[in-house]
Amino acid sequence: MRALALALVTFLAGCPRGGGSPADILDTVPPADVLADEVSTGDVADGVPLEDGSTEVAPDAPRPVAVAFVVDREPFVIHAAGAGEHVAFPDVLGLQDGRSLVVFRQAAVHGVDPTGRIVGRCGDAEGLAWSDPVTLVDLPGIDDRDPSLARLATGDLLLSYFPSLSQATVDGTLSVHQVFVARSTDGGASFGAPAQVPPDEAMDYPGAHLADGLWVDGDGDPVIVTACSSPAVRAGGRLLLPAYGGNSWNRADPDAPRSRLTLFVSDDEGVTWSALPVAPELSPEIWLQEPSLLVLDERHWLMHLRTAAGGSPGNAGPLWQTRTADGGETWEPYTGFPFVGHAPYLVRLSSGVLLSAFRELDAGLDHANVSFVASLDLGATWGEPVRIRAWEATEVGYPSIRELDDGRVLVVYYVGGTSIEGVIYRVEATY
Repeated sequence: MRALALALVTFLAGCPRGGGSPADILDTVPPADVLADEVSTGDVADGVPLEDGSTEVAPDAPRPVAVAFVVDREPFVIHAAGAGEHVAFPDVLGLQDGRSLVVFRQAAVHGVDPTGRIVGRCGDAEGLAWSDPVTLVDLPGIDDRDPSLARLATGDLLLSYFPSLSQATVDGTLSVHQVFVARSTDGGASFGAPAQVPPDEAMDYPGAHLADGLWVDGDGDPVIVTACSSPAVRAGGRLLLPAYGGNSWNRADPDAPRSRLTLFVSDDEGVTWSALPVAPELSPEIWLQEPSLLVLDERHWLMHLRTAAGGSPGNAGPLWQTRTADGGETWEPYTGFPFVGHAPYLVRLSSGVLLSAFRELDAGLDHANVSFVASLDLGATWGEPVRIRAWEATEVGYPSIRELDDGRVLVVYYVGGTSIEGVIYRVEATY
């Protein structure tokens, strides 16, 4: 039997499902003020982003003491879904010529849909003009979901995402999804054939069935699945791709093992990958999902993630944070924010301000928003959420951030499956 490196996971790119009261959800971890007391940043040097996404140590770089965000351009539509289309999960990357490349998933419905594909549109930095949509990845009969973009040291672009499918078995429907990457050598105009990241796993499992409550293949080996929702980042000479995964979820088992986090690591610019588990022993009762990683320097990293408590990974849970000071060998215990957050996206601005953007759910868990928080002290403390939209009873979120050449910030997100939108903020930092 294949060694089980990760614990249970399910396909999690759908709409949030409530579970438990808000008080129960937010009491699962210490409140956000613990971040200020327990997370030290005194030995973390400021890192100056380089063109290839790596950082160099700059301990004397000034840090802001205050920051304000002023809307520079009101929300605007990047892509409107056509009749019978659902668009979601966008990601934005600045190209070397100053333009913005936005990628997103397009399908007929939100749920697992074999028509799901990855679509791209290229626009100017202001978002005033956009190219026609182009299909970048479309594996036949498979739902290609949740794309993210990163620039490699070579100048190539790396697209990470996870294709998903539902497989009929004697014991019901098996959900299978794995992390894939595709490479562009022409500035995002096209991408080569996708390659699977986790070794020794599959998308098709003949003879799959349930054994002792877990999905296994025809040989009795566990069915292992993986997913991702944020881009690969660089730490020194390595690429790190945040992911979550484990055994495909048996929905009938409320005590199923919870999903764990991992970092896929590449030393050859995304050609081959190995797996680095992220503290699998921490919080085993909580579903850990949708991690985003920010590299402060080669050994000090910050991670935000979505959580869920109870028997379903679709339950609502607070946004969590953890840190490592030794390049991912050990991680601090998780600390929580006093709100529900999905699919966080971490970025460090040239001003030294850290941003974490996410889908936020309100206290009633029935309205959503696109929000972000800022940190002036490398993630030790965070400000109150800045909310981009009015609260709505619809699916919104999965934001991505690009800092423009003049220091303004472009935030891209989706609304209700009907549109991909953007908004531009002016960042006013005080030193």
